[in-house]
Amino acid sequence: MPAIGFSVQSKMKQAGLAMRYVVTMALSCVLAVFGGLALDDWLNSAPLFVLALLAYAVGSSLYMMIKKLGATE
Repeated sequence: MPAIGFSVQSKMKQAGLAMRYVVTMALSCVLAVFGGLALDDWLNSAPLFVLALLAYAVGSSLYMMIKKLGATE
């Protein structure tokens, strides 16, 4: 019976880790959009900084996620 308890604990730990990665990615994307909008407004450039910062946020979040997942195994 302890195997069942361990399995549930393991799945909860994995779910918490996945939720942390999702929240980190979402937060970085939101900050990138707001920062890009502010820079675009200040410099009168179209969606240049929004797209650049959003691409950077997604790329760096994916890189960090893959790096951390590779280190845990």
